[in-house]
Amino acid sequence: MRSPSTFDSTTKARSLAFVFDAAALVCLLTVVFPHDREARVGPMLVLAFASIALGLACLRFAPRLTEPLLHGGLAVATVIVSLLVHFAEQSALYPLIYMWPALYAFYFFSTPVALAHLASIGAAYGVVLNIDDTADATIRIVLVLGTPLVIGLLISRLLGKMREGILRSSRQERALRSSERHTRLIVDSARDGFISTDSDGRVLDVNAAAEVLLGRPRAELLGMPFQDLGIPPEEHARFDERRRALIEGAHGDGTRHLSIRVSIDRPDGTRLRGETMIWVVERDGEVLFNARLTDIGDRLREQAERERLVAAEAAREQAEHAEQTIRRLQAVADVALTHRHLDDLLPVILRRTREVMNADAAALLLLQDDGQLSLAASDDAPGSQRPGVVRADTGIAGRVLASGEPVLVHDPTAGELADPAILEAAISSILALALLSSGEIIGVIEIGVRPPRRLSLDDVDLMRLTADRVALAIDHARAFGREHRIAETLQRSLLPQTLPTVPGVALGARYLPAAAESEVGGDWYDAIALPGGRILLVMGDVSGKGLAAASTLGALRNAIRAYALEGHGPAEIAERVNRFVLAEPGREHMATLVLALFDPVSGELGWVNAGHPPPLTLDATGEPLFLEGARSVPLGVLPFPGYEQETTTIASAGAVVLYTDGLIERRGEHLETGMALLATAAGDGPLDAEALCDRLLAAAVPSGATSDDVALLVLSHIPLGARLALELANEPSALGSLRGLLRRWLGQADASQADVYAIVMACSEACTNAIEHAGAAADETIAFAAVLLDGQVDITVRDRGRWREQRPPSDQGRGLELIEALMDDVSVETDDGGTTVRLRRRLTAAVEA
Repeated sequence: MRSPSTFDSTTKARSLAFVFDAAALVCLLTVVFPHDREARVGPMLVLAFASIALGLACLRFAPRLTEPLLHGGLAVATVIVSLLVHFAEQSALYPLIYMWPALYAFYFFSTPVALAHLASIGAAYGVVLNIDDTADATIRIVLVLGTPLVIGLLISRLLGKMREGILRSSRQERALRSSERHTRLIVDSARDGFISTDSDGRVLDVNAAAEVLLGRPRAELLGMPFQDLGIPPEEHARFDERRRALIEGAHGDGTRHLSIRVSIDRPDGTRLRGETMIWVVERDGEVLFNARLTDIGDRLREQAERERLVAAEAAREQAEHAEQTIRRLQAVADVALTHRHLDDLLPVILRRTREVMNADAAALLLLQDDGQLSLAASDDAPGSQRPGVVRADTGIAGRVLASGEPVLVHDPTAGELADPAILEAAISSILALALLSSGEIIGVIEIGVRPPRRLSLDDVDLMRLTADRVALAIDHARAFGREHRIAETLQRSLLPQTLPTVPGVALGARYLPAAAESEVGGDWYDAIALPGGRILLVMGDVSGKGLAAASTLGALRNAIRAYALEGHGPAEIAERVNRFVLAEPGREHMATLVLALFDPVSGELGWVNAGHPPPLTLDATGEPLFLEGARSVPLGVLPFPGYEQETTTIASAGAVVLYTDGLIERRGEHLETGMALLATAAGDGPLDAEALCDRLLAAAVPSGATSDDVALLVLSHIPLGARLALELANEPSALGSLRGLLRRWLGQADASQADVYAIVMACSEACTNAIEHAGAAADETIAFAAVLLDGQVDITVRDRGRWREQRPPSDQGRGLELIEALMDDVSVETDDGGTTVRLRRRLTAAVEA
């Protein structure tokens, strides 16, 4: 039985349209040509036009006709043929028209389905015969059904065989094409180079690996003689001789392939030392050469070091055992990639060593700085407590350290073992080897087996391979540990040890390093006190991990501090630091950064965001708001990023939070989820800087461990206390912030406008005199302190210079007289440390702060 799906629906529909059109044609011919008067012209025309319409419909909707619709269409065709026979009332040949739907059924449908249609045709013709009361009905029905049945069955059988042949050929062709595609994919993805040439040795095709190995692009290689690909001229004649021998072998029974080592000079001056396998193929009577080119340079360079290993591996006759051994050795090396810390590495690598050697016990001893051996790891054998330190001149391990050679001992005593508990596991044979790193012994590894097995010198080579990988893994873990400690120490040394004290501001900060198995990241924060009581908040994240990221962090931190102390604003600092990053050719890191400059006098916060998570502000009620503005690209991405500062106001008792992405990122969650959690936790409690830091960490990192570093910096805008103290820069521009801060402080004490005016004027004059007359160096500062006690303001201005007499002519010598007029009490004291001016005034309407 053939599959009904051999032909598509379009072919079936078009063929059905032909059946309808053929019926229409017979109807029209019957009407046009002479016929018996009994033939009914009207119904015949209706049948003709109906058949034409149905045929056109089949053609129009051919792609959409389903199998049930095709069966229905064939049934309709059977009815039309029956009506044609009935209305024509012609000779007995007319019923042969039934062959069309019958043969259609056998051609396009399975045999059972075709027989069902044939039965329906017989039934339809039987009805016609009964209506027309035909005399020779039996003969006619046999003729109508028998003829298509015989022909249909023959056609069905023939088509079945044809389809089987077509399907078989199609499958073979698809398999061949699939094989060709797979072969091409294998060749294109192979590490070896594949080159195809004609009989004259000219290149016809190459794969990508051949382009890399030969150092030439494919377009240049095509058409070149093989010997011109870089084979030294002195080898040309020998190569041609071998090529001709291959051609002669292809025409006879000679050699059809050869393997040779070649040296190929690349265009860039380097030389490829390779091995090529060349074989002859014939295609359409044409002789072609295929060559596989393998780079064996590394193999040749390493051959001297691994001769013993190659000899040991070559001696293994069982391929399955060799495969398992290699896989287990690779597992030992892979341990260094998944366990970076030595304490985690040693138990795992000991277990892998046992698997490679099929041993029953193993121990690992590492050489300490004092020359003794520490039992770093051992099997969990039952019995006595293991010693932590072993003398380096005793036992099997001592013999290995003394000679540097493998030591094999059968039936060892307890005194010979670093871990006597191994004997309690019935170990009867011990093999110990030195662990070498850069030619120096760093420890000893031992394995043991139970009876009846005995270790032998044949196990040394495999154990040596294992020991090499164990030493490499230990060396890798130690190197990572050293770099991790250096980077962590460097990073922590670059974080502020203490936060600056600025009137009207409370600062809190936290730094949470990533989990122990992670590398040190590039997260950092800083808070820089600026003249006039302002403070610059810094939060950044350098891309990458480890020592390189930490060193980049240090350079950025120092650059930002330098630019900030020069007096630049956040946008200008970001522009300058970006140029600094781009100007360093050796740096491969970019960094995200937020700079926020806060003035506690006005409450104004100006910020710039270079690709960092947005700062979070909270008003006095704890309502959170993320500062989404002033955003631009990270540092080190574009030469002209165009950083622009935006400003907002932090109300008294409000706060601003800066953080790195480790605080809001969680695996499998959207970043918005972490930000929403941060905002909720920030507003759910007091806005004290330290308490806010603790609350945010508890909400975002409840376990205290994270896969990424977390840096957090909080500024709370707090009311000023009864004492106001700050360091002023030795320049007149610092006095503006002093006057604003002093007005705010006196306003909190409900001082009258007259008191505020007098005290601010007197302090401004005193600080101006200190700047102009004290003679302090430009980098010196002026200490300012104000205390409110029992309604009296006590102010101290101290510089580190010595006041000079004013040189005439000048009208600036009356500053002290003005101060004395404004304040109740004024005193000036000078000593070797500098000059101190003390001012006192009782407030007319004061409330103690």
